[in-house]
Amino acid sequence: MLGIEGMQDKALVEQTIKIWKLDRPIWEQYFYYLSNLLRGEFGRSILTRAPVLQDLRVRFPATVELAIFGFLIAMVIAIPAGILSAVYRDSIIDHLSRIFSIVGVSGPEWWWGIILLVVFYFFFGFGGSGRLSPGTPYPPFITGMYLIDSLLIGRFDIFLDALSHITLPAIALGITRSGLTSRLVRSSMLEVLREDYIKTARMKGLRERVV
Repeated sequence: MLGIEGMQDKALVEQTIKIWKLDRPIWEQYFYYLSNLLRGEFGRSILTRAPVLQDLRVRFPATVELAIFGFLIAMVIAIPAGILSAVYRDSIIDHLSRIFSIVGVSGPEWWWGIILLVVFYFFFGFGGSGRLSPGTPYPPFITGMYLIDSLLIGRFDIFLDALSHITLPAIALGITRSGLTSRLVRSSMLEVLREDYIKTARMKGLRERVV
C-alpha cells in the first residue's frame, strides 16, 4: 500500500494504521469497511492514490461505451444470421452460421481481442491500445464517453480516432455475444415459421419474401 519508500517513513506508517484501523481486531476492521461502503467510501486506489469512487466516475463511462458498442455489433451480426439460418434451414447458410456460433462462443473475449489486435493493428495499423492515439488531445469530460464528447464539441478527428480504437474491442465482445444470440434468434424464428398463420399465408400463394 505504501511502497518501499513509504515503509521507511514511520509517521506515514502510523498514520496509515490509524486511518485504516489496522491496529484493531479483524472483525472490527471488517465492520468499519462495511460502514464505509454504505457511505459510498471505497477507500483509495493503490495505483492512482485517488479515491476509488473518483476513479470509477472517470473510468466507468468507458466501460459503458464499450458495452453499448459491443452490444450493437452483436445485434447487427446475430439477428440477420439467426433469421437467415431459420429461413434457409439446413442449407449452407445455416451450417456456416452454426459454425460461426460455435467458434464465437468457444473463444473468450480476451482471445478474440488478441487475434484482432495482431491481425488489424500489427499488419494493417488499424486500432491500437488505449482509447486514443498518442498525440490526440483528450476531449473535455462531459459524459466520459469519448465518442459522444468529441461529437458534442465538434471534433470529428477525435471521434474517428476514438472510433478506430474502440472498434476492435467491441468486435471481440460482439463475436462472443452474437454466437449464442444468433442461435436463440434462429430457434424463435423457427417457432414463428411453424405457426398456422404462416402456413396459411404460404397456402394462399404469398411470396416467401412477403411471408
